[in-house]
Amino acid sequence: MNRKVCTFAIPFLLVGCVESFYPPDPGEAGKEGLIGVDSDQDGVRDDVERAVVDANRDRPELIPPLFHYASLKQAAFQSLSDGVPPPDDYLDEFLRLTGCIEKLAPDLAQTRMNAMSNQVTNTEERWVAQLRIDKEAVSGKMLRFPEPSDAECDGLEIPPLAPGETAEDVLRDLESLR
Repeated sequence: MNRKVCTFAIPFLLVGCVESFYPPDPGEAGKEGLIGVDSDQDGVRDDVERAVVDANRDRPELIPPLFHYASLKQAAFQSLSDGVPPPDDYLDEFLRLTGCIEKLAPDLAQTRMNAMSNQVTNTEERWVAQLRIDKEAVSGKMLRFPEPSDAECDGLEIPPLAPGETAEDVLRDLESLR
């Protein structure tokens, strides 16, 4: 379903709206199984997609990288469900997205990423799966978090896209909110 996502600077002063695909609330069905409900098949569970949009209306520039962060975690869940290792680029993308989000909102990055991660792992099964994925992806590796920079956000693929929508459409819509 299409829904307008609006940003307000102060109560009742409309800054802008984006016509955005906003999936229906999956309710308790969204908590069933590891994969959950992704009705628009954009790689992000519906409950996570809704939570990211709702929590970041005040900072719409965070929505695309948080969607990508969520889709990365969802792809890892799918890999685990299929009995294969996480995607090869899982760790590199995780570090890149962390740097991007920290560059865009240094004061809010950890809070917003934690909120999204908590939604992604909102059941015991998903929490245990995330621990298994992290252990497999990181085991024996030394992590080096990059300095937040514009380069971390360059070329960022912007899921989710509504049917017929392009990344340029999303960027233009998000720019209109600034």
